[in-house]
Amino acid sequence: MFKNMPIGKKIGLTAFIVSLVSLIVVVVTFSIIKVQIKKEVHQEFVKNLQEETNAKFQTKKAVGISNAVSVANDGKIKEALRLNDRKLAIDSLKDLGKRLKASTPFKNIKIHVHTKDNHSFVRIWKISKYGDDLSGFRHSVVKVNQTNKAVNTFELGKAGLSLRSVVPVIDNNGEHLGSLEFMQGLNSVAKAFNKHKDGFVLLMDKRKSSVKTFKASKIFKENYIISQKFINQDFIDDAQNINMEQLLKDKSFTTDKYLYTYVDVKNFRKEKLGIAITGSLLSKVDVAVDSASEIANISIYVIVAMIILIQLVLIIGIKRIITNPLMVFQNGIIEFFKYLNKEVPTIKQLDSKNDDEIGIMAKIVNENIVKTQNLIEQDEAVINDVKRVVSLVKDGYIKQTIDKSTQNIGLEELKTIFNEMLEVISSKVSTDINKIKVTLDEFHKLNFSHRIPQANGEVEVALNSLADIINKMLVDNKSNGMTLQSSSDILLDNVSALSSSSNQAAASLEETAAALEEITSNITNNTDNVIQMASHGNEVKSSVEKGQGLANHTTTAMDEINTEVTAISEAISVIDQISFQTNILSLNAAVEAATAGEAGKGFAVVAQEVRNLASRSAEAANEIKTLVENARTKADDG
Repeated sequence: MFKNMPIGKKIGLTAFIVSLVSLIVVVVTFSIIKVQIKKEVHQEFVKNLQEETNAKFQTKKAVGISNAVSVANDGKIKEALRLNDRKLAIDSLKDLGKRLKASTPFKNIKIHVHTKDNHSFVRIWKISKYGDDLSGFRHSVVKVNQTNKAVNTFELGKAGLSLRSVVPVIDNNGEHLGSLEFMQGLNSVAKAFNKHKDGFVLLMDKRKSSVKTFKASKIFKENYIISQKFINQDFIDDAQNINMEQLLKDKSFTTDKYLYTYVDVKNFRKEKLGIAITGSLLSKVDVAVDSASEIANISIYVIVAMIILIQLVLIIGIKRIITNPLMVFQNGIIEFFKYLNKEVPTIKQLDSKNDDEIGIMAKIVNENIVKTQNLIEQDEAVINDVKRVVSLVKDGYIKQTIDKSTQNIGLEELKTIFNEMLEVISSKVSTDINKIKVTLDEFHKLNFSHRIPQANGEVEVALNSLADIINKMLVDNKSNGMTLQSSSDILLDNVSALSSSSNQAAASLEETAAALEEITSNITNNTDNVIQMASHGNEVKSSVEKGQGLANHTTTAMDEINTEVTAISEAISVIDQISFQTNILSLNAAVEAATAGEAGKGFAVVAQEVRNLASRSAEAANEIKTLVENARTKADDG
């Protein structure tokens, strides 16, 4: 069904199918894109939560280190460490702690001063506890006292996981006196997240802590301890649904209410101490997903509209740019073939104004139309010339040539073969067969004085030679007849003389008896003469009979010559029939040339037949030559 459609409909149907497939692909693609959008929005929320968590950690660290440096530069702290005066340090720290809590949002802060040998000097939150060696578990304190460089890190303690900013305490002379630690909880971070309806919980890895027992309310998912005082209970309750293994693997986890992620919490030695889980309400995430999906939906609508518009433009464009020119091209080709089939006398060239592919094809077709018209005209001229030559050959005029030429290779080859055939035939019979026929007709009328003028061919020379032989034979016969007539006259004279002598002898017998003996002798002599004359008479009779036999033989030879001449006439009739068949074949070749799909094929067949006829003409000519030789032989016998 698709094969039989016009090209315009094929292209239109193809465009429609492509558009339909494109729509399906677009819909499927955007469905996938929506899933990808949701995934990317989730990833973006996860990334933002992680970045926000790290940013808040960095803010806390910056606050911690700046405050630690500020407190460590307090002269009373330095003096207390130099003099080992705990009371001076406690008074200074109490006053400083009050001022920090009053003037900053950081309420859950602790300050811890250490000696340079890593022992506790003052804990502001627990003044009574001091002097314990910290080097076994407070690696940050040891690091600062060893290097005189500040350390800003998370670190484990009995209270859990906290952010500790440890700085060296150095007097004005550059002497290292000890270290000071500014400890912060993460309640402010949790409150900041909660303010935006997000959740935050700092979890210490229980397996990293030296503390063995914790409050049940602080335990999270068996292996983690909640390390903050501020708790968003709704968030904590929902977080209990987290699959920790999947969260740690995928960096995200979604429940019915929150989208969760986490960041690792590490100390300054890059050791993982726990994780900070953050979560955003799924309703907020869905709003972002819907917003992004809406953009995708708008894009789908725009693309669908564009595909439909492109489809319409394609249909209109295909009709104007392809279908209509193709119809014009098709009609032009149909007219061209009608012209080739002689259905129309003339043909118009195709419209070739455009320079596109169809226009280029039209120009090529126009060029071939002109070439074909010229070729057809040349072919017709050659065919008409062939008809002319065949008509002349039919009438017996063999020495002819086809003069017209054509660019048709097949027809030109046939012309060459035909001319070669005529040349071969004319070389065998150098004059027109019509002249030979006239000569044979004259011979049939016993007019052997007729000659073929300017005889060059073998048949012409043989016929003229035959006439000469016949004439010579007739002259010889006439001479023999005249000789026979002369001998007869002599014999008659001798008989008359004999009769006269007999009469004279009788008279002599009566007149003289005396001369009887002489007369008797004369009679005897006369008798001998008579016998001799009788012998001569017999010889004359034999000569007459021989002359009669020769005359009869001459008559028979002439009859045979007449028979041979008749055979020659029949051979000439065969040549005439061959010429007629050659004419028929030539006409068939002309018809085939005009109707054949490929111009040269039909002429090849006709050429072969023409060669066969030429061969038969040569055979007929040889028969004529043979008959003429036989006639010459018979004439010699005569």
